[in-house]
Amino acid sequence: MSYNKLFITIAVLMLIFAACRKEWTATEEDMTNYGWTLFEQASLQVVPEEQLKEYEEVRKWFNNATMEDTNYQDGYNGLGWTYGKLSSFSITQAGTEDTDLNDAINRFLIGEGKTQNPRIDHNVWHDILAGLTFTYSALKDDSMAIVWGDSLISEIEKDRVNWAFPHEPV
Repeated sequence: MSYNKLFITIAVLMLIFAACRKEWTATEEDMTNYGWTLFEQASLQVVPEEQLKEYEEVRKWFNNATMEDTNYQDGYNGLGWTYGKLSSFSITQAGTEDTDLNDAINRFLIGEGKTQNPRIDHNVWHDILAGLTFTYSALKDDSMAIVWGDSLISEIEKDRVNWAFPHEPV
């Protein structure tokens, strides 16, 4: 009989402890990881209006991550790639600069000067160099695209790795 009381007491205590959760606040790493998840999902959208709406949501998550920690490199990387994607929805007139592409460059350049989080298993620096290369190419600034592209190739050769964008939906 005493074993039953002990078992019931332990079971009740376990339920009480399991029900008590501490308040949890998302970190810049959590926000960035969720931003990349949304980024990958947005890439799969086929309806342009829905895709635009989803990339705007992605931008908010990366922006919040960089506001939480102004030194979080992957947050700026995510903002750069997101602004690059948003540029495809911008309606611009001939001869005017695309604001989203310039925002992408600015975020990549901010991220360039930050230190990578050691918990990230791929080289964010490579992503930033590739993003700068693609963005300058989209702006038709070939000389800068070559500069950043050469930097990416040099880094890849130095690190002896292949580069692939890790947030491409599978």
